[in-house]
Order: sequence, then C-alpha cells, then structure tokens
Amino acid sequence: MSRFIVSPTSKIGFGFACLLLIFLLLVGFRYDSLPYNPGAEFSDSTISRWPDALHFQRSLRDHHTLPLWNSHLMAGQPFAANPGTKVWYPLTWFLLLWDAAFQINLMTAVHLWLGGMGMWAWARCTGLEIWPAALAAVSYLLAPKLLAHAGAGHLDLLIAVGWLPWLLYFLHRLAGRSGSPFDIAALAFVGAMIFIGALQLSLFTFGLGLAYAVYLLAKTPEKPRFLKNLLMAVALGVGFAAVQWIPLVELNQSISRGDIREEDAALFSLKAGQFLGLLLGDHSGSVETLTYTGVSVFVLALAGLFLQPRQNRFWWGVILLSALYSLGDHFFLWPILIKILPPLRLFRVPSRAWFLVALAMPYLAGWGMQFLVKNPPQSPRVRLGIVAVIGLGLTCSFASLVMMSEFVKVSAILGTFALPATAIVIALLIFDRVSPNVLVLLMMVVAAADCLWIGQAVLEGRPRKEWLSEEPPVLLENLTGRIYTPSYAIPQQDTAYWQIQRFDGVDPFQLRNFVENSDSATGVLRKGYSTTIPAEVVLEPAEDNIAVQNAPMDAKLLAQWGVQWVITNYPVTISGLEFAAQDRGMYFYKNTFDWGITMKWDGPNRVMISVENPEANPFTITNAAGWHRENGEKIDQNSLSLPAENAVFVYRPRGVYVGLIVSAVSYGLTLLWLLVSGFLPSLSQR
Repeated sequence: MSRFIVSPTSKIGFGFACLLLIFLLLVGFRYDSLPYNPGAEFSDSTISRWPDALHFQRSLRDHHTLPLWNSHLMAGQPFAANPGTKVWYPLTWFLLLWDAAFQINLMTAVHLWLGGMGMWAWARCTGLEIWPAALAAVSYLLAPKLLAHAGAGHLDLLIAVGWLPWLLYFLHRLAGRSGSPFDIAALAFVGAMIFIGALQLSLFTFGLGLAYAVYLLAKTPEKPRFLKNLLMAVALGVGFAAVQWIPLVELNQSISRGDIREEDAALFSLKAGQFLGLLLGDHSGSVETLTYTGVSVFVLALAGLFLQPRQNRFWWGVILLSALYSLGDHFFLWPILIKILPPLRLFRVPSRAWFLVALAMPYLAGWGMQFLVKNPPQSPRVRLGIVAVIGLGLTCSFASLVMMSEFVKVSAILGTFALPATAIVIALLIFDRVSPNVLVLLMMVVAAADCLWIGQAVLEGRPRKEWLSEEPPVLLENLTGRIYTPSYAIPQQDTAYWQIQRFDGVDPFQLRNFVENSDSATGVLRKGYSTTIPAEVVLEPAEDNIAVQNAPMDAKLLAQWGVQWVITNYPVTISGLEFAAQDRGMYFYKNTFDWGITMKWDGPNRVMISVENPEANPFTITNAAGWHRENGEKIDQNSLSLPAENAVFVYRPRGVYVGLIVSAVSYGLTLLWLLVSGFLPSLSQR
C-alpha cells in the first residue's frame, strides 16, 4: 500500500507556473528586459533572438508580408529558411500581439514550464507517485543547466528541453496503450516542434527518443502494433516539419555549415575534472560546461540508480554515454564517431549531450525519493552513515567557506550546504520523524533552493536601456547602403532597431559564397568555421581584436558590396577610407570608393537597386537561390551587372513554398484522419 496520502490535483501546473514566475521576478525579469548571464557582455537574446523577432514583427505588421529574407545582416541572408529565426514555430506568431522583448521572456518562461509539466506527465505515466513526480518536475524546471542557457539567450535549446519530456511521454503512451490516433498525431507534432524550434539539439533529443523507443519495443508484448504506430508518427512528423527541412535541403549546397572541421565541432568539450561540478556548483565557467544538477538531485538520483539498478538500467546507459560524448575530443569516443559519421560535425559543442543528463537526473531523483519513502533504511550502519554525512558535510561546507573563498565564488561554496541539508531530510525519514508527504515537500524545498541558489547566479534580466541604443549616429541617418563594423563597434541589435544594413554580423547560418568573398573584403582569412563575419572577430573589448585591427581591408571590394561607412572603436589607416568623425567612442570612415549604390527595400523580400556608375559591378545581393529580377529573369552568378536606372529584384525561394504546401497537406490530412476515426468528437465529450 502506498505511503503517499495526497490525491492528484489539477493545480500542479499552476503551482509550477507560480514558482517560475516568482523566480524570474526575483532575478530581474520585466516585460522589457532580456535574459543575460550575470557579468556577461553579450547574450544571444540581444544579438540574435531580439533582432530576429523585431524583423519578423515589422514585416508582418508594417508590410503585411512573411519575411523570407533579412537584409540587415551579413549583406543579406535567408530568413524563413534559417532554423534560428523560428519563423515556423507556432509561438513565434504571438509577436503580432505584443513587444519582441516580452515575447522572448514569455518563450523562455513557457518552455521552462513546459519542460516541468512534461516531466510531471512522463514521470506519472511511468509509475512515479504524485509527490516524487512533483519533485522530479521541480528539479527539471529549475535545473541549473537550463537556467544558465536561458541566461545565455539560447532559446532554441530551451525549446528542445521543454518538448523532450513530452516526446518520451507520448512514446510511452504509444507503447503501453492501443495507440490512439491522438497519441500518434501528438508524437508527430512534438517531434516536429523539436526539429523546427531546436535543430541544433535534435541529434541528442531524437537520439534519446530512438533509444527509448527501442527500449520500449523490447518490453512491449505488442511489438508489431507499436512499430507500425511509431513509423506512422515519424511519417507525419516529417510532413509537419517539411516547412523547415525542405528549404534547408534547397540551401544545403549554399550554406557554410558543412565547412565545420573537427576542431571547430569540438568547441566546449568537457574535461574529466569538470565532472566534479556535480558536487560543487561552480558556475564561473561557460554555460556549455556547467554540469551541476543540484546536490540533492544528484544524491537522490544515485539512490534511484543503485537501489533499483534493473529498473533504471536504461538510464545508466544514457548517463554514461552522454557523459562520455560530452568529453568530445578529450576522450576517444567522439573522435571515432566523427570519423565514422562525418555529418555529426554539424552538431557542434559535444557538451550539449549533458542536457540528457540534466533530464535523467531529476527523473531518477524522483524514483530514488519514492524508493526511500516506501523502503526507509533501518540498518544502524545506514543511520550512522547519514549522521556522519551530516557532520562531515557541514564541516566541509564551513571549512570551504573560510578557506576557499579566495579561489571559488562564495555563492558556489554556499551551495555545498545542500549536501548536509539533503542528509538531514533523509535522516528525518530514517528516524521516522515526519510523514512521507512532509518529507517529500521538505526535499522539494531543498532541491528548489539548491537550484535557485545557482540559478540566480547564472540568470538575470537586463532592462532595455542597458542593451539598446535607440538613436542612431547622425552620420548614419538616411543611409542608402551598408555599414561595416569589423570589431563589432555597433551591436547587432542597434542596427536592427535602426533598420540599417550591415556587412558583418553574428549568425551560424551563413551563405558560403558570401563567406568566401568576405574574407577578401575584410582582410581576415578564416582558419575554420566561424559564426562571425569577419571570421576572427572576438566579442570582447576592441583592444583584444588584434587580428581584426591589423587586417588589410579592401575598401574597393567593400564598396562593391554597398558598404558606404566603416565604423571601428580604434583608428585605422586604409587606402580608400577617409576619416569623417569620432562619435560615442567610435571612429567613422567614409568609403571613398562609394559608387552611389542605392538600395530601397519595399518590405523584406523586394528591393529596388540603382548604381550611379554602371562599372561598379556591385555584389549588392548575395548569390542565394530564390532571387530573381522582377520579370522572372535569374541573377547572374558573378554580379548583378546593373544598368544605371533602377532594377527591381524579388526573393521567391521555391523550397519555402513547397515546404508550406507539404506541411499544410500533412496537417490537413491528420485532422481529417482524427475526425474520421471519431477521436475529436470523443475528446470533446470527455
């Protein structure tokens, strides 16, 4: 008989939402703030997510047009086909209702909450009782790894971890039930959302999903039925996600992602010593190498693994393989896999496999808590050991506070008190001092406090005035061409807000022919794959950008790309660049090779271009599939060869339209199938 007395409640989700809201308010989130890691100069939320959201919003509101192209970055690049822009992710369309910054905050909070609710549903589905499932959900919702990436602005990764528990939940339902049409369609939809919203993490999310499906297939007595329904869900998911993958296939040969070398892909590989971060929440390094899951969660997860080894053997394998893969080029597994499967290089940063550990630990912690409550240890040795852990833990924590405060942040040391606190709660169980419900509530408080303590050190909200300059420099008013800021003198979000086109930028989605041509124009030669143009730009103070400062820019070639101004935060002496002014600590140089290239955009996908000197041979639009003259004539491979009079160009990529049709047909057929099968009427009657 269960020792848990509490009955199920419909208020669990509301409680999770309130807990998350309180935390976000405490760390400074407001409607106009954006997430940052404390002390960080940059965040993807301001560099990429906010400019993308703003471009999407303006295109729909002001021009009533779906943005297929983005002219403001890297001399122009595909927008809707770029997985990072989230054009085809349903929640993105709420930008029609409110501010872009609020939308990013909402998306961050919603996907953390979605992950918590998914963990709750999956844990309950697999046998955890209410309070252990709630413990698992809270621990996942507030996992330090997730909060740290939220601070870094990695919204796409949060989308993946938000949907991942739901992927496992519907797989489990598909294996354990008759396989209703809803289960099949829901699994397909979740898979499509992960692909569309979080392509970068799809290797790990779908890899875990595949492994979990094989695990369930081995256990289910109705293997043919499960396999048939699973294949049907995969087929539907491919159709749902066609709007994203078909444009990517069309651009496959045109983007530079395939140029990633092994050393580029191994970025932020974990080192073996960083596994100690499981016990010490030192958050001073990169968010990519943060391994802390919470001491209380770690201890309970170990209990779940060791006290129920047969039941949880699958998760032994997941944790072990994820940890070894996270080591990247510091261990032999990843290099071997890269040589066997070269496309794995496309999924950079091996340490992101640790997201699977961040999922498994809270789940196992729930099982460990449930086992301990139902089978409290009575051995005198165990009791003595718990008392020893309490004493030793408190001693180590106080000693660390005194002796290590010069080397490790005090906030990290204070987190070590979570170990004795966890031992105290377990001691209350062993000595039978509290009821099971109170015990689990206490453990939830310890786990939440442990995660939140680290969370406030890796996540904060910064107000708009700290990351956006709303007034452009006077020299850039009425600009008809592009600017080039080799040292990132003007942040990307500023030029997006001013609607100024730039030649440089930060984005992993780059057109190969532009990247190759930009090397000659910027004078900075690539040494491998880079997410920035110029390739060696360092998003740090200008004095650290030695490679960029000494680069021999080609002003004439920059002019062919429509660059009229070069703006730096250090003086330069380059032929063809004439110093004009110094403003806001920046140096403004007029490009004397400016041949009067004028670009007038009518919405995001249509531009009128004129050139005063026909011999300029401008590269004003990069060679991307989908650009045509207004009369349908294709653009010359090497240049536009524009006449002096105006020429109008439109962007109509075939892949986007084909993908839209395939996805629309897939959704339509699925809805028809649900109606014919009688599922929707039965659902409405429940």
